[in-house]
Order: sequence, then structure tokens, then C-alpha cells
Amino acid sequence: MYVDLEIIDKLEELEYIVANAKTIPFSNKVGLDQDEIISLIRDIRAILPDELKQASWVNNERNKILNDAKLEAESIEKQAKKEAKRLKEEYEEKMISLNEHSEEVLEQYIQTSDTVILAKERAEETVQKAQRYAEEIKRGAIEYAEDVLMSIEENLQSTLYEIERNRVELNPNSKKESD
Repeated sequence: MYVDLEIIDKLEELEYIVANAKTIPFSNKVGLDQDEIISLIRDIRAILPDELKQASWVNNERNKILNDAKLEAESIEKQAKKEAKRLKEEYEEKMISLNEHSEEVLEQYIQTSDTVILAKERAEETVQKAQRYAEEIKRGAIEYAEDVLMSIEENLQSTLYEIERNRVELNPNSKKESD
């Protein structure tokens, strides 16, 4: 990731400044340009929120995909129910017609009955397919979001570790005093 490299570059620059700083005579301490160090830390902070925004964007996209899939599944289910209702009404009309007409109508009813069964099966398959598709999208989005968040967490931990290590190197006595 570009952001990872940029953070690493800034941390290496910070490390170089600390490592090459002039030592204060008769001590372990070094003199550093405070403005330069603060500027680097601000640069690192400016880089980190972009990753957090990416994680937020991934989460929003995941929600959008899930909502879109849910809406599509609901639409398919609604259409399937509408078609089933239409077929049921048609079936009921045929039943009335059967009672009133001859064997010819009975034959048409039998054919229509097969159509109803096929339509119901197709509607159920369509709804199941939409639900599986939505679940796959959801799993993929969650995995991607977890990967991005894990990467961000690792970067933040590494950065915090480097900052703590550099602070200890800058002032080794402060660590002993806080203990």
C-alpha cells in the first residue's frame, strides 16, 4: 500500500535524524531540532487518517452492497409473490371454469397446474439464489474490511512501538523515572 510506504519513509527519516543527531558533550543525550521532529510526527498523523477513512469507506461500501443485495432479494421475492398471486388467481378462475365446463377445461387445468408448480419452484429458486448471493457479498465485504482493519492495526502498533522506542532513545531516564 502506498500509505504504508509513506509511513515507513517518515519513520525512517525520523530514525535517521535521531541516529545522526549530535551528542551533547559529557552525556548520552543528543540535541534534536524540535520543529523538524514535530513536523515529521504531524506528517505521520496526516497519513494515518487516510487509512482510517479507507476502512470507513470499506465498511460503508459493505453496508451499501448488503443493502443493495437485500433490496434486490426483496424485489425478486416481491415479484415472485406477485407472480404466484397472479397464478393463484388464474388457478381459481380455472377452477370455477372447470366446474362449469367440460373435460376440455379439465385438461387445460391440469396443464396450468404444472405451470403453477414450475412457477413456484422457479420463484423459490430465484429467492434462494438471491439470498445466497447476498450472503456471499456480505462474507466477502466482511473479510475485506477485516483485512484492511488488521493492516491498519498492525501499522498503528508498529508506529506506536517505533515512537515509544524513539522516545526512550531520546530520553532513556524518563522510562526509569516512570517505573
